[in-house]
Amino acid sequence: MAVVFFLLDAMRHDYITERDTPFLWRCGQEGEYYKHVIPSFGFCERTEILTGLQPSESGFFTAIGYDPENSPFKGVKLLPLLDIVERFIPKKLRAPGKDTPGGFYRYYRGAMSKFFRKFSDSGMSTYCIPFSLLPYFNLTEDRIDHRCKDAFPTPSILQLLENRGQSYFYDSFTALNLSPNGSDNDRMYLALQAADKKKYALYFIYSSLPDTYGHKYGPESSELKTALCDMDAKLEKFTGDFKKKVDDCTFVFLGDHGMAPITRHFDAKRIIFDISKKLGLQIKKDFVYFLDSTLVRLWFFSDKAKQLFPVALKQSDRFNEHGKFIDESISRKHHIPWGDRRYGDMAWWADSGVLVYPDFFHNGGVPYKGMHGYDPELPESQGTCIVYGNNTNKKEMDAIPLTSVFDILRETLKI
Repeated sequence: MAVVFFLLDAMRHDYITERDTPFLWRCGQEGEYYKHVIPSFGFCERTEILTGLQPSESGFFTAIGYDPENSPFKGVKLLPLLDIVERFIPKKLRAPGKDTPGGFYRYYRGAMSKFFRKFSDSGMSTYCIPFSLLPYFNLTEDRIDHRCKDAFPTPSILQLLENRGQSYFYDSFTALNLSPNGSDNDRMYLALQAADKKKYALYFIYSSLPDTYGHKYGPESSELKTALCDMDAKLEKFTGDFKKKVDDCTFVFLGDHGMAPITRHFDAKRIIFDISKKLGLQIKKDFVYFLDSTLVRLWFFSDKAKQLFPVALKQSDRFNEHGKFIDESISRKHHIPWGDRRYGDMAWWADSGVLVYPDFFHNGGVPYKGMHGYDPELPESQGTCIVYGNNTNKKEMDAIPLTSVFDILRETLKI
């Protein structure tokens, strides 16, 4: 018996309709249908899926954390010079154009990422992080390959399979520390090829389409609906082709989180530097910061910064109008690893629909029209899960936490 696990990135719960995704809708009617999958707040969903642990239990909350001792960019003296070069890129070359998709800035950043990845075994990209700040940061959940025994504090579904003498196919999955493995079509093709060997109990396949189109066009756009219909047809064809190779198989289709439409942009970087200038604080000497799309984190080094910066930030109308600062009670409610310095001495969380822009992953070009990483209790933040195929009975539940997918995989694999 084989289980094929599809991670449909950002497949929001209400994308499943008879009109837009008829195959997945039919699978939900015939198999196990968990209408709402509620993720924890953060950006480490794969850890929740593979281990059943919440961020406060696994220690993994954001994809990148403060870790100067282990940063792959530690000691690289070239970085401040690259920041200077970047500042001289004209604004007109930063925006996407007809002949330069993504702009020269994106090309420059992509070239630098490839250069550093070539000489580093960490797999961490430079993204849009200011080059001189890179030595402060490192990957969190992807710092160690998930296939390693010590990747997580408890045995993952991968380790449980290995303990039982079974193997899994991982080449069609995703991680920040893995080499690119092509398009969604390429990954499905890899899994179909692997099925010929008939030796794997579990196949992991990553599909980026809902996330890509949701970001670019918005979660309620006609472009996304058209793309979902095309993806649905390809999933139907894939399941048919796979069943021809492996008779006894079950498919798990997981949308790990949702996507909210963007209604406002917030230039957090400008506010941070305006405040630091008024307080006489300097970047790197007194503080550093990190900008996720929905999260702002700061680390304070000097006594002056520790004393003055948090007060000034909490008094900022701009920050308070667009979100809230995370305190211990919010951390307990949303299972955030409170006190873990990797995730900031201070952190601010955007309201739904607010996009921190620019951030350290997107800078230049057209801002996203959809984003995730908001309050997981909001319907637009929630994904969905369907289990379809052999050995499944019709079942419907309104909502489960994302961590329960670990148990679903165990039950389906009979571990």
